[in-house]
Amino acid sequence: MKIFNARRLFIICMAVLLLITVGCGQKQRVAATVNGEEISMELFDKRLALVKENLEQQGLSFESDEGKEYEATLREQVLNELIDAALIRQQAEAQGVLPTEDEINKEIEAIKASYPSEKEYKKALNMFYKDEGELYQDILTALAMENLYQKITEDVKEISEEQVREYYQQNKAQFTTPEQLEVRHILFYVNEDENPAIPVQRSEEEAKALAVEVIEELNQGREFAQLAQEKSEDTGTKEEGGIYVFSPQAGMTDPDFARAAANLSKGEYTKEPVRSQFGYHVIKLDKVVPAKEAPFEEVRALIETNLFEQSKQEFFVEFMDDVRDKAEINKEALV
Repeated sequence: MKIFNARRLFIICMAVLLLITVGCGQKQRVAATVNGEEISMELFDKRLALVKENLEQQGLSFESDEGKEYEATLREQVLNELIDAALIRQQAEAQGVLPTEDEINKEIEAIKASYPSEKEYKKALNMFYKDEGELYQDILTALAMENLYQKITEDVKEISEEQVREYYQQNKAQFTTPEQLEVRHILFYVNEDENPAIPVQRSEEEAKALAVEVIEELNQGREFAQLAQEKSEDTGTKEEGGIYVFSPQAGMTDPDFARAAANLSKGEYTKEPVRSQFGYHVIKLDKVVPAKEAPFEEVRALIETNLFEQSKQEFFVEFMDDVRDKAEINKEALV
């Protein structure tokens, strides 16, 4: 009996010790406090894991030296985002623009409706949240942000005519469409490495020979557009007779292709096959579209809208910087 009592006492003591340990653990499971509001370590860990998973899918390894070094920065970024979310909710409440429960539930229902079934919705929900309560909080934050932004920036001054004209004069390049070349081309892929992304397997010599054959047919009077529809392997342009419009200044087109096209006169086609990163081309220049500068009146409204929105954003950033500076914030997760 004494042995039983001693054993029971030992179990009770261990249980009490466990409760104390768990209790301490619960207190330590706070990632940060923002003006007394707690951000749980569980939420922080989950958000951090999601961000890391996304980066790993893009090729970053957190086992590498670079990854380990970046993780500390990432932890702070994720925590700061959660802190900012708390500050936004607090300010929205202080300004009287916190979204209602009905508004939040309406957004949740809209999200549910975007999925083909309740099962698919739950599957997506479980990828990012523990439960619908966490989704509720994120929607609350998003709507609070929208409402707070409108409230804080409602008295920002409109942009003057002088400001709009000054911006136009100083940034005319933004409103100028550069010279464009409208060409037609016929492509024959080179694929000696059996790249599965390319629909044919073909050597340099074979592709070049096919391009030479097309040039010979053009020399005999065949229509370029018809040959492009019949023979080009560029599925994005062949149905339109090989039409391709690009700006040499943009640097988005293969440089050898762009150079060959720019050296042509209107109506002329290349007399030798042109090698690009894709294969061999035959190119014809149809038209040169001159650079065009949009007149002030045509872009006036766009400039005014953009400058006004920029002014509001800057004002709101200053407001939130001030809120952050005055807040009592403890970042336990970074200690």
